[in-house]
Amino acid sequence: MVKVNVTPQAEQYLSRKIGDKKAVIRIFVDNEDCGCTGGIPALRLIDEPGKRDTVVESNALSLTMHQSGESYFDDDELTLSTDDLGSSLRLSSASQYYSRSIRVLDGRKALA
Repeated sequence: MVKVNVTPQAEQYLSRKIGDKKAVIRIFVDNEDCGCTGGIPALRLIDEPGKRDTVVESNALSLTMHQSGESYFDDDELTLSTDDLGSSLRLSSASQYYSRSIRVLDGRKALA
């Protein structure tokens, strides 16, 4: 099972993206129009976990992962951090960087 350590800077970055509306953060592998083998990791803000999502252990945020992405990541601990300027998110493990610029997509429903 994947565990994610979220740095305080990454938590602040995501808090700004989330704003006042509640969100669960889904880690997924985006392979749509990426032109790469296997896809690239991304984050999607959602209202609630889907049927095929599993809860991801995290030190700071409510995270899930779509089952189709579980085999993409190492079984050890991942780290979600920011670059030195705090302008983009990075996802890494002890053995590799998955992405140095994680996209955050907002898939929440609009306020009524």
